[in-house]
Amino acid sequence: MNWITWLRGYSIRSRLLACMALVVVIGSIVGAGMSWKLMSLQGEFDSFAHEEFTATQRMADLALNLSKLRGQEKAAVINTGDSVTVEGHVKAWASALAETGKATEALIGAAPNDEIRQAATSLKDKLAAYSKALRPTLDLISSNALSTSGEAYQSTEGARQEADQAEAIAAQLNASITALADARRQTVEGEVQSTIVSLWALLLSPGVVFLPLMGATIYSITRPLK
Repeated sequence: MNWITWLRGYSIRSRLLACMALVVVIGSIVGAGMSWKLMSLQGEFDSFAHEEFTATQRMADLALNLSKLRGQEKAAVINTGDSVTVEGHVKAWASALAETGKATEALIGAAPNDEIRQAATSLKDKLAAYSKALRPTLDLISSNALSTSGEAYQSTEGARQEADQAEAIAAQLNASITALADARRQTVEGEVQSTIVSLWALLLSPGVVFLPLMGATIYSITRPLK
């Protein structure tokens, strides 16, 4: 007894109902599979948005404020002897230092892993050492105790070393965060491609099972009429 003969053992109504039930089952499986793939893809996007993307933004803010900080430091040194101009640069330096500190704290909070968090903490400590080393010179410049930019430059040697180290840490942080973001971006792109392929496979899968069965059912119904 072949499978066509086996199908004839059931009524036409039963065979059609079985086909309809099969459609419902396959549709449910396809829907569940699509939902799982889309939820997986959403998880990747959410992780990227909350971790690497946020860390990249915080790093950009930190780099910008650190650049402003060094710029005001250099401007204050260059304008040594001009107390009015120096006062403005010193105030701007203090403001940039505060903003850089906030940006560093934000990066520590948004760090996607322990390595970046530790590096950001190290940068915070280095900025504190830089501030401590530079403030006495800025006070001397502001009070005109130092009258030439050459004297001021020599006086800031220790602070400049601390700042150079801070910038080196910031550059390494930027490289690490960029590498993580690129890796996650590639992962998300791979997930998107995998999801597209899976969705097409799921959409086509009902035809692989349903169409042959439906054909066999129709054949088993119509053959006796010949």
